[in-house]
Amino acid sequence: MKSVSIGGLIFASLALAACSSEPSVVAAVEPTGTASNAFLTGPCDAPPPDGAIKPVHGIVERMKGNRKAWAEHHGYDLLVNPGDEQWAIGSFGYGTAPMMHEPNHGLQVDVFVLRDCGDTWTHLGSGTTSTDETAQKHREINGVKDEAGKFFFKIPRSQQLGVGRHRVRLVAPTDNTATELFIYVLEPGTRLAVTDIDGTLTSSENAAGLDVASAHNWAPDAHEDAATVMQILAKNGYVMMYTTARPEWMMSRTRWWLNEQQFPPGLVNLSRSALGAIGPFAKKHKVEIFKEVAAKGITPSFGFGNRKSDLEAYQFARIPSKGLFFFDFEDSLKKTGILADLSAAGRNIKSYTDIVAVIERSAAE
Repeated sequence: MKSVSIGGLIFASLALAACSSEPSVVAAVEPTGTASNAFLTGPCDAPPPDGAIKPVHGIVERMKGNRKAWAEHHGYDLLVNPGDEQWAIGSFGYGTAPMMHEPNHGLQVDVFVLRDCGDTWTHLGSGTTSTDETAQKHREINGVKDEAGKFFFKIPRSQQLGVGRHRVRLVAPTDNTATELFIYVLEPGTRLAVTDIDGTLTSSENAAGLDVASAHNWAPDAHEDAATVMQILAKNGYVMMYTTARPEWMMSRTRWWLNEQQFPPGLVNLSRSALGAIGPFAKKHKVEIFKEVAAKGITPSFGFGNRKSDLEAYQFARIPSKGLFFFDFEDSLKKTGILADLSAAGRNIKSYTDIVAVIERSAAE
């Protein structure tokens, strides 16, 4: 049985493998295209396929033998170019309580897709989760390693998804528990804006830990007008990407919070660890994401953060300084001696309300 303590959320990530040597900066790609506003901000809320139970923040009660169990399933959002291989990837596990679960070996999973966030679900096929014996069959894809309980489904060429945003649902028919992910098929040069979550969008840097400690009975507020700023970007053709070093099993809860706070839809990237990541490990996680983004011919134009790891990851991604905004960060930077003047790397802000007009002008350019 895999057990993770609340304290482990904050401290155990220090036991992760040491960071690799400093990566070189990626080459910038000038954004050239715009995306349809409907593609970015339109609804994607068609009822789930018949028989599938909608997940509650990734933790769903079910009967397992004669006892209750918790299902901790999560999917991994994917960004690809047209013509790339397309994969639906998830992780399936059960246990006696949240954060105390073991991977489910050889579980049958059905794959459904809501193409272009339309009205009709299509069944793409089925597969099984990896076992101890079959793990390592798949190469690492989208930062996800093939381990027991992981699910990899390659979408057949004849059924590949076109340019747009697509909702994918992975259903375990044995008990109708499910999880979801989104696949974004984007052209090189697509406009992209990225943002951290904890402390940058949430009212507390420790929002994830407090949320878990309360058994999901507490959720942080968002900074005033943070959602307004992100909505402006989305309405001007920017695909949103939310990057955070939270534990990977918090995916459903994170997506729920973003929706509740009226942030625009977008790619959501959590750490590839059950423990999360902090400090240099958080930077490494985000740098790996931006390597993948750069490989797709896309350079973010805007970045929002509140920590040194955000600043360094955004500099690696070659986001122009005029598009960088750091929430209540200047004092922290000066204390560490990283920068004497934040204006050289971006703009320190105390309120999103203060930059609404700035973002409106910049996004319209």
